Amino acid sequence: MSVSKISCSCSYSSRKGYVPSYPEEIANAVGAMATLVRGDMEGFPTRSQVNQFMGKTDIIDR
Repeated sequence: MSVSKISCSCSYSSRKGYVPSYPEEIANAVGAMATLVRGDMEGFPTRSQVNQFMGKTDIIDR
């Protein structure tokens, strides 16, 4: 990853009020979820799916 991309992601994270490790947690969760599905883009989750996977929100099944 280039320095400019890292700088942008850190800048975005600090504006959102995230602690420095939070972006890495999100990246790890997205990577883990992407390996659960066959295909190149099908495994990328939505933000709400990532939050559910990380235990930040409750999963409601009806």
